[in-house]
Amino acid sequence: MLSTAEVASEMYISVNTVKAHLKSIFRKLAVAHRGEAVRRARELGLILGLELDRVTDRDPARFHGRAVDPEPGVAFTGNRAQDRRVPA
Repeated sequence: MLSTAEVASEMYISVNTVKAHLKSIFRKLAVAHRGEAVRRARELGLILGLELDRVTDRDPARFHGRAVDPEPGVAFTGNRAQDRRVPA
């Protein structure tokens, strides 16, 4: 998991902006830490998890690091702007 400073650097925003957004996210999810926030967001279906261990394709390397939608057999491309889905 990236540190607050690493997130700020990756997104070209200040550390204080990252902290403010984290505080808001934690409050809305009723959690105190990032790990809890991730677990809670997954429980609520707000974010997709990486399910690399559950890939049934014979070549799992082609799915490395790709988010997988909870819908079986359909992989999410991760491009929210186009929200494209491809057969797994």
